[in-house]
This record gives sequence, structure tokens and C-alpha cells, in this order.
Amino acid sequence: VSGRVLNVDVAPLTHARVRLREADSTWRPVDSAGTFVLRAPRGGTYTLEISARDYGSAVEPIALRSESGLRVLAVLVRTPPTSRRATACLADTVQLKPGER
Repeated sequence: VSGRVLNVDVAPLTHARVRLREADSTWRPVDSAGTFVLRAPRGGTYTLEISARDYGSAVEPIALRSESGLRVLAVLVRTPPTSRRATACLADTVQLKPGER
């Protein structure tokens, strides 16, 4: 699973972190462009979690096929201090063919 995490101004959220809950409980930081790559042990259904301070978190179920990948674009909206979950999140996914990145 590869992707990018942005804010509504299309700027990378460089302090965001991501994980595939069922594959590995470790949160991984995105890079300076807001991009990330996560590895799943096999095809199946996973929960992609994206979190960024002051932006709350987003939870998206995804389905992966063996020998292929998924590309994700997530746009997080800043949340009020009293809310921990993003009130709006756009996540778009594209299923990749084997060997495509």
C-alpha cells in the first residue's frame, strides 16, 4: 500500500503517521512529501489508519489482492481541539496491477 497524506490546501502533512492495523500495529511516519509505503503480508482485508496531530484520524477499510498493491490519496481536515476524529476525510484508492508501483 502506498500513498500520500495532504491537507485541504494540498500541502503534505509531514507529521502524519499511518499503519495497517491487522498487519502491524506499529505507526509509520510519512516522509517530507507526505508519502508512505506499507507492506501487507498477504492479500486480504485490512484497516488503514491515518493520524496527524491537529487533524484527528481517519480509518479506512481496504481490500488487497495477492501480488498487487493499492495507491491511496488521503486529505485530512483540521479538527477542533475537542474532537479527536476527523470530521471529514477523503481517501481515494486505486488497485494496482502486479509489479506496478
